[in-house]
Amino acid sequence: MKKTMYNYIERITEPIIDFKEDVFPLLENINEENILELLKSLELSVSNGWVGEASEISDSMLNSDIVKSNPKALINIHLERMKKYHYFGLHNLAKQASRKVLDLLEKNSSSIEKNIIDFWKFTAVAQLGWIEKDILKLDKIIEQSNSIKIQASCENQKIMEAFLTGLSGKRYLMEKSIPKGKEYFNKGIALLEQLKYHRAVAHLKVYFAENIFQYSSKEESYQIASKLLNENETNRFKSHLVLRVYTLLIKSNIEDNEKKRKHILSLQVLMYAMGLGQSQKIYPFIKSAFELIDENERIDFFNLNFKIWLDTTINNMPWEEYESLIVKYYKDRNYFFVEKLPDNFPVFDIIAKGHYNGNEMATLIQAKHWNNTVYKKNIQDGFRFEEAFNVLKERYNLTTVNFIVYYLHSGIENSADAKIRGNVKHFISNDVRVDIKRDNDEIINFYLKNPSKIMKLFMDNY
Repeated sequence: MKKTMYNYIERITEPIIDFKEDVFPLLENINEENILELLKSLELSVSNGWVGEASEISDSMLNSDIVKSNPKALINIHLERMKKYHYFGLHNLAKQASRKVLDLLEKNSSSIEKNIIDFWKFTAVAQLGWIEKDILKLDKIIEQSNSIKIQASCENQKIMEAFLTGLSGKRYLMEKSIPKGKEYFNKGIALLEQLKYHRAVAHLKVYFAENIFQYSSKEESYQIASKLLNENETNRFKSHLVLRVYTLLIKSNIEDNEKKRKHILSLQVLMYAMGLGQSQKIYPFIKSAFELIDENERIDFFNLNFKIWLDTTINNMPWEEYESLIVKYYKDRNYFFVEKLPDNFPVFDIIAKGHYNGNEMATLIQAKHWNNTVYKKNIQDGFRFEEAFNVLKERYNLTTVNFIVYYLHSGIENSADAKIRGNVKHFISNDVRVDIKRDNDEIINFYLKNPSKIMKLFMDNY
């Protein structure tokens, strides 16, 4: 049977939901055929904190007559709005959205399958338990959620039981029954792990860390968050969870300065990548995250000229870092083998293997600073040049090679070029291509065309 609705279990179990290549044509022509794709795109946007995209999709869908006549789609949209408000600290709006969902479910109970009604009703009620600070109100939420769970199908009951157990853990922490609170959180997490609901596991672990921080120990919260940051489910899934983990690590204030500095940078890069850099005046959670960062540590990514930054950074590198940059550059270009040779190896600094026109090609690289005596010692000595090449040829089974010299600075005399080319032709082969890079434009232009790679480079060198 053709699916016309976003499967509620698929949303929990599916590891990564891909954005359709172009969503805007669907928004301009919303119909029964593309509602499912739009709902998936909305879920992806909310999960990753792309609040602009999420708002555009939800607003456009809510204005559609097709959606207004589709109760399931309508309820799903309001659920995603509720989660967005919850994730970013607009708690009163989250409560309003929850009431809207419950009202729509009541009005459309005869036209929606019971298992979906139970699941959505539970989500609308239980989600508010994570933002509730009054223990008596939390008791009512747990009681109401439990009554929904009792009437639900067996499949729904399992995930409901896991989150209810976690909510009970929060309640115990609130009343300072710390061991009991930890026990219940760990039980809930174990239940989800048995079900292999990895995205839900990540959620509950973040709730655990946040509530431990608030009601028990910032040191323990830090340990939970640190471990979570290295686990695949957090990195693979929802960006807003990673954002929450970074804020916990920084708030704990128990790290050494270098670690804290890295996490502050990671937090800023993530907020920039999520498009949240200018959202601190809208979302309380983003405002609180920004307030963790001292004024002198804030980076204005919107006005950062990456070309100038790259040029300045490279020109100020010591030769060891310059060699490491070239290694990274070849790895980022998807060479399948890149290795930095030992410091005492003559002539060549790096070997990289890739494919060129379908054939394997080895590139022998020398990374030069501006010291001419280094050139004369390692290049001009033809015997060492030939010896070094023969060692590499045997060790790495070299067939087709080319030779590239990168100069960190362009201050070496041009006569060096002829000596280099002559040595290559004489001691290796006339067929070897020799490239001499007197500036770093090739490297800079590559990274400027690859935003994700330049951000990683920025984080490594900031």
